[in-house]
Amino acid sequence: MTAAVIGASSESIYVINKAKELGLKVIALDGNPEAPGLKAADASFVVDIRDPQKVFEILDRDGNKPDVVLPVPIVTIVMLVFLIKGHVTGNNVLFLYKEDVDKIN
Repeated sequence: MTAAVIGASSESIYVINKAKELGLKVIALDGNPEAPGLKAADASFVVDIRDPQKVFEILDRDGNKPDVVLPVPIVTIVMLVFLIKGHVTGNNVLFLYKEDVDKIN
């Protein structure tokens, strides 16, 4: 399985490492070539992550299509929690921050 991390700031390091421990291939994308998560990922790309078309172009390449997208910034996780609570069923969302999972339960 392949996971995409869009935004590879220092916040992403824990998620990238945890995903790799779980056996996922991790692709990280960030506009900053010095973003620490780029070095931690299995594959990394420097791209303006504010431009969805450029992100899609990279993720649509052979071998880059993710099975999951891992939300990293805390704001993204909080927004997902609100969306997920009433709209998603089953086990199709992967949270890797224990404290955020605890907040949902």
